[in-house]
Amino acid sequence: MSTREIFNDRKFYKENIYPTSGPYSDHDVRVIDYWYNRMFYGRVDQSLTFVQLDENHNTRKQLPDSSEFAVDFVVDAFTDFRNYYTKLDVMEHLHQTSYIKEIRAVKGLQSSDTLYKNYIKNISDLVVGVFMNHPKYNKKIRGFGDFVKYFKVFINQTVRYMPITKTGFIGSRFCTPLVSGLAINLAEADHNIDDFKETWVEDLNFDLFAETAKKYGFFVDRNAPWRIVANVGSPQMQRYWLRAKITKEGSVISAPKIEEIPANCWPGSGSPGADLGFHIIPPEAIEMMDPRSVKDFFKKYYAPTYLFDIKEMKKNLVDFYNAFVISSPSVKVYKTQNCSNYVFSRVSKLSAEVIVRNPVTLEQAEALYGDYFWMNLYYDVRLAEISDKTSINKIEKSKYDRVMRDAKRIYQFIDKKVLDNGHAMGYINEAVKGFLSLDTRVDPYKYYSGQLFPWSVPYTQAELSEFAQQEMPISSIEGLGGY
Repeated sequence: MSTREIFNDRKFYKENIYPTSGPYSDHDVRVIDYWYNRMFYGRVDQSLTFVQLDENHNTRKQLPDSSEFAVDFVVDAFTDFRNYYTKLDVMEHLHQTSYIKEIRAVKGLQSSDTLYKNYIKNISDLVVGVFMNHPKYNKKIRGFGDFVKYFKVFINQTVRYMPITKTGFIGSRFCTPLVSGLAINLAEADHNIDDFKETWVEDLNFDLFAETAKKYGFFVDRNAPWRIVANVGSPQMQRYWLRAKITKEGSVISAPKIEEIPANCWPGSGSPGADLGFHIIPPEAIEMMDPRSVKDFFKKYYAPTYLFDIKEMKKNLVDFYNAFVISSPSVKVYKTQNCSNYVFSRVSKLSAEVIVRNPVTLEQAEALYGDYFWMNLYYDVRLAEISDKTSINKIEKSKYDRVMRDAKRIYQFIDKKVLDNGHAMGYINEAVKGFLSLDTRVDPYKYYSGQLFPWSVPYTQAELSEFAQQEMPISSIEGLGGY
């Protein structure tokens, strides 16, 4: 299929099958659009800093009847969603000839560490096998220092399209939204085949599927309608945060049994017999609302990727160089020597010298280049990654120098010359975001709007307790006792 045909198919799908206006528009909380409006949902926090999920066993959980994983409370919400949808089928609320009749998790959390490691292997092949082996550069590289020098040339030419840092990778087309742990695929399908998308969206059960997903705090991905994504700003999904916390720390407050739940409901839950969660949050449970906002959610479950970038960059650069040494262990260097004799006052003589390239260890590279060097290199790489409009050559030198000067002061006086403390790296991260052109900036509210406790508003304990006890309008499906 030609580029023009793909463009026309995408345009038709967006405007006619899943339009940007009407009941399935961006204003409908059932929909998330990874292609046009929320590309980095789950991969940036509320301040638009790129993050990665802490993939330890305290944050993830296995999906039912599947070998796949997702964030713990997202799995709880999915399990209830799946059970409820199965009840719809048993009670014949679903069209039996429908494609969307059984809810089954096909793919969940993808490890960002594993994906990045595999991606870097491909970058290594490009750096070592193609770029550095070009005669223009190969003959000039005698050791690690020369390699680093020409690696900077590689950066300026390629990283806008093929990022090097983990932060750049997380924010690129090479990284899947599944790394967030918030998304679950319910079918194996190619996102580029719009015919299958159309089949799914026009399925007789799709409206009920999307509405039910919404009730359990899930978006439906407009461009992959077989994918559901946790809406971490919804009251429904935040209910599961509390439930997961209570389960983990039952000694503080125990979860009520279903038969003990009062009839009046907490946001989005159902009748006393429904298995959808808590109906009223006891005031003492408010203190355990963790995360109690989108901001706290990212603090608990994720870590900023910039904290790991320099460590990864050092390792990658050493690995690249050592792979280059293996593929090209020596280089013959020709040089001209001027000699004198009794006949001619000057004679030029061409001689050859074989330079053996020696591998380096990470410790040797760190001894050769201090933290200031790595901070400067990282800053240059990130600027090159974010946009060709903000390349190092187009930024005023005064602005560039000011950022690095301030970053070094933070490193010296706040981080106490320990780069892993992260303050200097955080400052560089904010500076890089500041250089983004206005047309590439994104409003954080567009990503995580509708949160139960907005991170920009400091709620008091009394206000949280009052909110938790309020009843909210609920919809119901006849025969299932509400929700």
